[in-house]
Amino acid sequence: MRPFQVKAFAISAVLALAAVLCLVPRAGAQGIDTALLRGTVADSSGAVIPGATVTMTNVATGVSEKRPTSDAGRYLFADLKAATYTARVEAAGFKTLIRENIVLRVGQETDLDLQLEVGEISQQVEVTAESPQLNTVSGALGTEVSGQYMINMPLEGRDYSGLVFLAPGTTEVANGGPVGSILGGTGFASNGQRYATAEFRLDGGLETNPEGGEGGTTNLQYKPIVEAIQEFKLQNNSFSAEYGSNGGTIVSMVMKSGTNQFHGSAYEFFRRPELDANNFFSNAAGQPIGPYAIDQTGGTIGGPIRKNKTFFFFDYEHDRDTAPGTTVSSVPTALQKQGNFSQTYNQDGSLNVIYNPFNQSCQGEVCTRVPFPGNIVPASMFNSIGQNIMNLYPAGNTAGQPLTGLENFTASYVYPNPGYQLDIKIDHNFSDNNRVFARYSRNITTSYTPDDFYAPQVSYYRTNEGAVADTWTINPSMQWTNRLNFHRFYNVFGVTPTVSPESLGFSKALYDNPWYETPNTLPDIAVIGYQGLVTDACCTTSLETDTQWTFDSVVDKVVGAHELRFGGERRIFLNNSFQPSDTNGGFEFNPAQTMQSNV
Repeated sequence: MRPFQVKAFAISAVLALAAVLCLVPRAGAQGIDTALLRGTVADSSGAVIPGATVTMTNVATGVSEKRPTSDAGRYLFADLKAATYTARVEAAGFKTLIRENIVLRVGQETDLDLQLEVGEISQQVEVTAESPQLNTVSGALGTEVSGQYMINMPLEGRDYSGLVFLAPGTTEVANGGPVGSILGGTGFASNGQRYATAEFRLDGGLETNPEGGEGGTTNLQYKPIVEAIQEFKLQNNSFSAEYGSNGGTIVSMVMKSGTNQFHGSAYEFFRRPELDANNFFSNAAGQPIGPYAIDQTGGTIGGPIRKNKTFFFFDYEHDRDTAPGTTVSSVPTALQKQGNFSQTYNQDGSLNVIYNPFNQSCQGEVCTRVPFPGNIVPASMFNSIGQNIMNLYPAGNTAGQPLTGLENFTASYVYPNPGYQLDIKIDHNFSDNNRVFARYSRNITTSYTPDDFYAPQVSYYRTNEGAVADTWTINPSMQWTNRLNFHRFYNVFGVTPTVSPESLGFSKALYDNPWYETPNTLPDIAVIGYQGLVTDACCTTSLETDTQWTFDSVVDKVVGAHELRFGGERRIFLNNSFQPSDTNGGFEFNPAQTMQSNV
């Protein structure tokens, strides 16, 4: 198979909505990693107050944004970070209003009307008790999950992908396995749409990319650690048109940022055999769990580089994951290795008769074979290579199924998957009208699969990501946001053979080819109904790389009582894959070779 490259290009524009929005008196939209807040400033009689100044201050960072009210007394903040705010409203001839504890969530769109009292501007009216802000602007449906909730939940492997099922209308995929193990976490169906088409975004930037070689499904190759997530929200209905390049589901994650106070955490999650129950099949076979150790150790720290101006957040996690696993398979019995099938039965209890392919009578193309006497293959017909291959099989260690004796081998393995990951995020505020953030993320994992007989597999994964975004408030009625994301995924995998083909009698000419890289690698040997010896893309190191660039630019413009949004997004996805199969050849043995008829 030759390397191939796929380039994907997508542009999503919302220009056509402008005309519609102009006709709707209360239409709003905002970046899905931020919140929208709007309202009217009026006096006690209900008369609107134009020219008032509304200031929203992030309590944790001290960063403020200001907006004047329009001639209709309206104000709009289209791109506030999810946080707790204090609102300050000032207007000549009125007391200053201070309203505290305004909590905004990711993707939230809400109205907050503010009322001023007549008096001196030096006088203050403080309101501290506030009810939760509701999503009053948009009809988008979604479910929010806070970072503290994720930390407190006993998540297996500290993988929060399964929490998507907290959202109504989100279901598992039949026979798909855990959601976190499929396509990195997108293997679920939402709102009646096709599975594995969800779109994940981190701080507004695209995290998912097309699955390599497929394109119709999405893949999430990097997930921040639980302690780094401030919150995430799953939306599966009526979200903004700019996020329509998916199969009906948007999962927006927001990473924590530094604040004016230093904050940090340290943790250790672990599993040991003494704390786990044995696997059912291992327990039935009398085999213990076996030694293993799972440790997830890490920490976070965030704080100011310059108070009210520049902040940092850093997290790191190291994983020692030697997870337990159990394999139940079928191996030849001691009699079968000797060519004796007198005790080999079918599921209905009848003898599984073995026929001699060299003793047959034919009528045309149809041949009828004669069974071996006593259902025993004579040693004189044994092939030396075949006998050596047969002797590679371990002895069965359980009775297996009734009558057939299949599934007579149970083994416990340890699957080492060591790795680490980190994120570093910098937020900087050039002024009240311009802010920027940058993030770098890295993940490295090595995965060992020891249960493929005589050809354990090793996979190495490396992911590097970067993102930078700038939000510029050009004037009180116009805001421009630009965001650039980079994603690079690298995966190399192959086998680590333990038996030489030549030691079994194979000729070196069998694997004398330009793709052969790994010495002592067997051909692919598949035995129908029994465990194969080498069964996965033998014998060349395979490689896959994904590179994705995403750029989006959005302008929000307030015209009277309306907010218009213009923008576009460009995606460039490059996928390279090199995975030749069976470069040392392959052998398949099936019942057709010893059946009564060749048809």
